Amino acid sequence: MILACVTNLFICRMETTNETTPAQESKINLGSEIHKILELTWYLNGRYGAGYLANLLQGTPDMVYRKPEHGTLPSVGVLHNWSLTHIRDLIYALVRKGALTLSAGDYPLVRMTKSGEAFLQSPSEYWVPSKEIFPSKMGLRFLKQLRAWREKVAENSRCNPRDVLPDITLHHLIFLFPENQETLLQAYGIGPVRLKKYGQALLNQVILFRAEEKERTLAWMLKITNRPTYQDTLQLFKAGMSPEEISLKKGVKASTIRNYLEKLHLCGQINLRPWIEQQMDRKTLYMAVKFFSEAEDKRLTTASMVLGLEIEILRWCRIYMIEPGTWLSEAA
Repeated sequence: MILACVTNLFICRMETTNETTPAQESKINLGSEIHKILELTWYLNGRYGAGYLANLLQGTPDMVYRKPEHGTLPSVGVLHNWSLTHIRDLIYALVRKGALTLSAGDYPLVRMTKSGEAFLQSPSEYWVPSKEIFPSKMGLRFLKQLRAWREKVAENSRCNPRDVLPDITLHHLIFLFPENQETLLQAYGIGPVRLKKYGQALLNQVILFRAEEKERTLAWMLKITNRPTYQDTLQLFKAGMSPEEISLKKGVKASTIRNYLEKLHLCGQINLRPWIEQQMDRKTLYMAVKFFSEAEDKRLTTASMVLGLEIEILRWCRIYMIEPGTWLSEAA
């Protein structure tokens, strides 16, 4: 169980290292942008959908205004530096967080809630992790899969895809990645009726997606670890050179060599455990393993503060907890 827990931690870290931008790791202040969206929603009085709002906010040059006076609204073009996709992402996030709501039907209309009205009347800064607003690349792949599933269901039922699940629901699911019915019910637009009708099928989609992601990531790992830079590092390490000596010989940072060796370990091309046992004080290794096994917050910075150990030492300790060939066994 402990190894499985830490393995998941590594899988998550490897994926974010490959795909997550620095902006997604930090908090951003969206108070101004939220105020602009809420202001436009108030102007339009809940009569238009998220797509139309996004077009107005971006000030799309060739857009067709539903009413001539919309072209003179002060909100037109205030988010011209944002993409339409990101504007819709923020609108959907405001729906999830209760500042906005959507009407039912094929073309949901965006409406203000009392919470949104309160923010509009007393605007302030709003700091939030951007990963809670904008989907990751993995999330976007899941969204593509969910849309394809929805199309098939709609085709078989001879109905509009949005009657199966509205766009906001699909968007919410890629943040939740639900693994049980309780989590499914947290998604916007899913109640007892939809849960009974589509619940198990959606959970199956999550299982299918995670399996495909493991295969995709394994293929990526195997591809990069077979590159000459990785194989040269592997041969030098097997010849008895330390990571520091390899970094000097190859003219790269020691952290780069450690990353190479870590991936080689995960793919089963090398077993770093005996080497780490030789390098580490037994008490230090025990303390670190115990921390990563039991702590809820497994971040290296947290471990360093709690244990008083250097980050680099903790990195090796965390690698020690991973079975060699974890990626191969996870994908099997």
